[in-house]
Amino acid sequence: MMPPPSIVFFCPACGVKLMLPSHLAGVEGPCPACHETIQAPTEESLPAPPPLAPTAARQKPLPTDQPSTRQPASEPPARQPSPPSPRRRNLLRTLYFAVPAVFLAALVALIVGIVQYGNRHADAAKSAANRPAAGQSQVKRILASDEPATAARAAPLTVHTTASDSPTDVAAELVQPGISALKTLEKFLAAGTLADRLPLIETQTSPNDLAKSCLAGVLAHSSIETTFQASNEAENFIDCYYRVGFPQRRGKDYLQTMLVRIRGMGPPKVVVDPLLDLCGGRLAAYAAKPTDQPGYFHVVLCALSQPPDNWPNAERKFTIKLQSDDKAAHSVATAIADRMSGVGKALTDSAITGLRWGQHKPCYLMLQWNQENPSKPYLEALDVKRLDWNP
Repeated sequence: MMPPPSIVFFCPACGVKLMLPSHLAGVEGPCPACHETIQAPTEESLPAPPPLAPTAARQKPLPTDQPSTRQPASEPPARQPSPPSPRRRNLLRTLYFAVPAVFLAALVALIVGIVQYGNRHADAAKSAANRPAAGQSQVKRILASDEPATAARAAPLTVHTTASDSPTDVAAELVQPGISALKTLEKFLAAGTLADRLPLIETQTSPNDLAKSCLAGVLAHSSIETTFQASNEAENFIDCYYRVGFPQRRGKDYLQTMLVRIRGMGPPKVVVDPLLDLCGGRLAAYAAKPTDQPGYFHVVLCALSQPPDNWPNAERKFTIKLQSDDKAAHSVATAIADRMSGVGKALTDSAITGLRWGQHKPCYLMLQWNQENPSKPYLEALDVKRLDWNP
């Protein structure tokens, strides 16, 4: 049985050779290779096959002494290159835009990395240049207070350093600032004399006042607890806050928030002025007796929105608790503030300042005794000079 006649043609899209039964000539359908819609040629459009010679003539061999007259078979027409498919065109278009974008992003990242690397090395070189030479001791002025100085704050802020602080040791400690700061605090508390503590502290207090303070003796403590850590990139320092418990004869331990600061590449230093203000008794002494002089103190501030009881213009006033720690059992002192004062404005702008009602926050506060009514003077909080314990 003879097979049904078929037609052979090439896909005009991808050039693949196709074969169909002759009764499907002229139909449309997808190419099995590229899935483009094509139309099979009709029998009229197919090239006519060459005429066949008679059977006898085809089977008769040619004489060996005569040249062959057979014409070479015609070669199929050269296949034309097919146009790219839509998927391939989209891929080429994506690569055309993506490759330059990736190269540009890599170039920008390289430039930023080089600039940051140079800045870090410049800061390290500046810090190393400001350090005292080996074998020397130096008291370095870091920052002078811009507020009016009281008798307890006549001296500028000083950082006591020793020759034992080598740049190599400092760089190793700065890998984990919280650990090195805790070691410094433990060493500070374990010291028995002011001379042993001087290389470990940062203060605005004069040497004479330090010699009369609690730093001159033993600081017996019962516990140290890490609370939080904050960094200030603009002024290049890291603050590590701790809660230290000091045992009392009666009742619970006296809880004191203590600050250890790391400036740049320098060693950790205990900021002792908050300790002297709160645990050392300077705030309590100022709050005990009216005076005409303003006072500036480091406190853990907690503002209560309710006004004081039986107070004139109570709707404009609110109470502030001045504490040594947010978990302290008692306040060191209590002050009254006006809603239009600097403290009230800081609470109003809580989204910017971070100072909120009922929450505790270390602050540097300006106080003043209000003696408008001599028979009933009260301690008034006028302004928040700093929203941290950085002088």
